[in-house]
Amino acid sequence: MNGLFEESPALTSETYKLIKSISRVMAVNAPSGYQLVLEAQLRAGLIALNLHKPNPRFLRKPQSLPHWKEKLAKELLLSGMCRNIAIEEVARACSLSRSHFSRAFKFSTGVSPKDWANTMRMKRAQELMGDPSKSISDISLELGFSDQSHFSRTFARHFGASPKAWRSKSASATDQSSQPLIC
Repeated sequence: MNGLFEESPALTSETYKLIKSISRVMAVNAPSGYQLVLEAQLRAGLIALNLHKPNPRFLRKPQSLPHWKEKLAKELLLSGMCRNIAIEEVARACSLSRSHFSRAFKFSTGVSPKDWANTMRMKRAQELMGDPSKSISDISLELGFSDQSHFSRTFARHFGASPKAWRSKSASATDQSSQPLIC
């Protein structure tokens, strides 16, 4: 290729064709020799860009957790449900950094560790709410909530009804299902 710079292995032949076409368009009505200077500048800019490609290590897709680490993480999150176990503790038990663990857990399960733990906590709340002898305050404390208000807000956000409303609706559904059908 003729021009001010020799061909560079950093650029492909498609790139050279692109440089030629851009410089031809831009050199219309330009003084003579302008096209060669423009080609050289474009080539130098593209070489510089090509030399500063993003590191492919950072472009990798996140890896899922090995099955045994996912199982361990879930067991730890469940066992720590009542004491609000820190994600850092679970990550450390899996021999991973917090950020790598969170990415891998989400890739494996589809949800973040915190969201998974909260979902399990709400499932447990639902089970405990089935026992009318347990007060909502006792359930909130048993599940590690700082107070009943926080528990009620979280429960309502998850199930679309306050614990009291959900309990009464659940109780009435149970009463109706226990009545014999009349034909």
